[in-house]
Amino acid sequence: MDDQLTKAAATEKSPAAPSEGLPPAPRPGWADSVTTPQTHPGFEGRTVAVGPPDLSIGSLLSSAWRTLTGNWGLLGVMLLGILATLVSVGLLLPAVLVATNAAALRAVRGQSYDLNSLTNLGFKRYLPMLVLTVAVFAVSFVLNFVPFVGFVASIGIGMVFNFLPFIVADTEGDLSAILQRTRQLLEPHLVQILLVMIATYFISFGLTITVIGIAIALPLLPLVYAEAYDRMRSSVDSAASQARMVASE
Repeated sequence: MDDQLTKAAATEKSPAAPSEGLPPAPRPGWADSVTTPQTHPGFEGRTVAVGPPDLSIGSLLSSAWRTLTGNWGLLGVMLLGILATLVSVGLLLPAVLVATNAAALRAVRGQSYDLNSLTNLGFKRYLPMLVLTVAVFAVSFVLNFVPFVGFVASIGIGMVFNFLPFIVADTEGDLSAILQRTRQLLEPHLVQILLVMIATYFISFGLTITVIGIAIALPLLPLVYAEAYDRMRSSVDSAASQARMVASE
């Protein structure tokens, strides 16, 4: 009887052998779960599974969207930036359009217009168009930074609110450990983060400049049409005169 009790006690004390069917062990240095500090707004006393956070493009965009929808001030800054861009295009672009149309009409009215003599015929007429085009380009370039900065800030704030409290709790508030863990998180994803930031800005800026380019190109169509019409008319007149000369002979 004593031998059976001794064997049972030894069995209880001995560690269980690892099984091949068990899930893999957690990553060293990461806690399975952590209870966030009571003072952190929005995360009071929540027990959350930690592990390495997901820093993929989808996760970053989702984090940015959650941050924006939860922060009306930041969302308002982004909307103001987009509105300012639209206003710059909506107000300055018609001025460019009017200037180019007026110059085109003055250039083709009552005379044959040759595109090759554009500089000789009306550089001063097109000078306001050039100034306004540069102004639109510069204003749009600057104003597109507002939604861009807002988007970048939303990603940064989202990462701080979503990941940093867990990192702080997991590292027990050690500043050097916090910095090291944050660097370990960001380093593999810096290229993705930079690509998202660059793409966000150039998509916005590229769309604005595309609209400006179309608006500048459209007023030049009457000039192209006028030149094509003049050339067609001159070729018809030349053919008619040759036909009359042949007929007279």
